[in-house]
Amino acid sequence: MTQNQKGPLLLIYERLYVLVIILAAAVASAWALTAGIDPIYRAQSKGFLPTHHESFSLNTEAANLPVGPKIPVASSETQASLLALLNSAELRVMVANEIQERDSVFLEKNVDFGIDKFNALVITAYDTNAAMSARIANTYMTSFRERLKSQNSAEVGRKLAALETAIDGQKKRVSDAENQRLAFLKENQTVDYDAELASLVARADALDGEISQARVSLASLEDRQQETEEQLQAHLEFIPTDRTEITNPRISPLLEQFNRQKAELASLLLVYTEEHPEVLKVQTAMQQVQLQLAEEQAKAWVDASKSFSRDPLLTTYEQRMADLAVEKATLEVTIQVRTQQWEEVQSELQTLPDLKAQLDILTQDLAQYRNTLYSMYARRDEFRIYNQRNPTLIEVLEAATDPVEPSLPNTALNLLAAALMGTVVGVLTIIVMDRMSEYREQAPW
Repeated sequence: MTQNQKGPLLLIYERLYVLVIILAAAVASAWALTAGIDPIYRAQSKGFLPTHHESFSLNTEAANLPVGPKIPVASSETQASLLALLNSAELRVMVANEIQERDSVFLEKNVDFGIDKFNALVITAYDTNAAMSARIANTYMTSFRERLKSQNSAEVGRKLAALETAIDGQKKRVSDAENQRLAFLKENQTVDYDAELASLVARADALDGEISQARVSLASLEDRQQETEEQLQAHLEFIPTDRTEITNPRISPLLEQFNRQKAELASLLLVYTEEHPEVLKVQTAMQQVQLQLAEEQAKAWVDASKSFSRDPLLTTYEQRMADLAVEKATLEVTIQVRTQQWEEVQSELQTLPDLKAQLDILTQDLAQYRNTLYSMYARRDEFRIYNQRNPTLIEVLEAATDPVEPSLPNTALNLLAAALMGTVVGVLTIIVMDRMSEYREQAPW
């Protein structure tokens, strides 16, 4: 069988010793190299940035209740920012200061950072010492948390300082508003415009009632004054106080004349009828005499002599008129004074709403300033409580523990790789040897 007729398996079988020697050499070399390498231990610490943090509020209870479980942030931008912070030289220096046995150069080469499939932050530390690798990983996580905490505390401190400055300014505004309001009240001599407004309205109503009552009294007084004036004018100033009376002397002649006419009428009626002119003439004369007789009989007595004195009722009426005049003057003065007072009250009522509106504005401004100040106080207290709660931004998911076995070198893997490489090299060597043998056989020399 020629060389060309041989298959690869036969070629390998014929020179199997070569493959075995190369494979044994490769495995032995890998064993020796692996045994000569110092073991490397790997430790991992895992943590995550929650999607939401616990909060505390003095104003609402809703902010103090949990909103759900803490889960890692899935934002790629946030994860990239966290990895950038972990790779910072400042953090390496912080860890190196904590671990004196390892410097920042060693840490840069032997610490890796990544994000696993559950969005957890993974810190992987490699070291020849198992305990040291776990210490490096845990120290990195602790230092990273402390750095974020210090940055957060510094930010909170700056905001708190700014808030304290704002509180001082707000206190001054509240004080200025209080002083302005007190000065306004002092200038206008009032404290409660609502009470003063009600008092002025009641006073205006009372004055209006007094004015109406006085006018009614004045009208009644004028009626009494007019009645008394009429009574005064109806009385004579002097009345007789003593007189002497005698019988009226004109009555007897008139009676005699009337009797004569009566006798004459009787004689005429004997001759004439009642419609006769003579009869009618006598009757008319008798009627005239009868009227005169009636007038004189009304003055059956006539004064022989009399004396006069002032009528006492006239004095009473005059005194009453004087009293009524005084009372009228008093009512007129009362009406005038009360009207003036009512006009003053109305003037105050017209200006009081404007003053009350100005006071309301000052009061509203003061209340707004105070509410803002109280809100600032609440925010300051929340800042202080937040710092006292010692918040942490990174939650530790898994702390690194001392590895039991080294991660490097991997003896089994190295031997397997050496065996594979030895097999490949052995096969290639066998092929080369076969080609060289064939070439020598076919060479002409």
